[in-house]
Amino acid sequence: MGNRQDEILISTLLSLWHEGNYLQKALEIDPKYALGYYDLGVILAKQRTRDGEANRCLKKAIELDPGMGWAYYSTACIDALVEKRDEALKNLERALEKGFDDKKYIDKDTDLDLLQRKKPVDGAALYRFSISGRTAGGFI
Repeated sequence: MGNRQDEILISTLLSLWHEGNYLQKALEIDPKYALGYYDLGVILAKQRTRDGEANRCLKKAIELDPGMGWAYYSTACIDALVEKRDEALKNLERALEKGFDDKKYIDKDTDLDLLQRKKPVDGAALYRFSISGRTAGGFI
């Protein structure tokens, strides 16, 4: 090690670990803290080795706050990364239904690259994506 990139990586990993521990303690105190589950899910997803745990946290956040569009979106990203295309499409559609409408973010998010592959998808999903500003042709 010893180079600057390694130092930054170690610092980032330690930060994520500490944040995750603090959130887990917060959730022990308040197990109905939906945003805490969401944040913990995102932290775990960034580690890319704990996708199952991340997905469980995000689903718990959705259970506690069904209107949390970002949680559906993050779940869609994890689903796409582990090649669960149909689930990713369903969760992306739910995110749009719940008000997640950051078109620029969706267009640039490489986590959703799986959805760009050429394969027929449900017509309702295409409609939702077309109204989100993403071209329907990108999803078939």
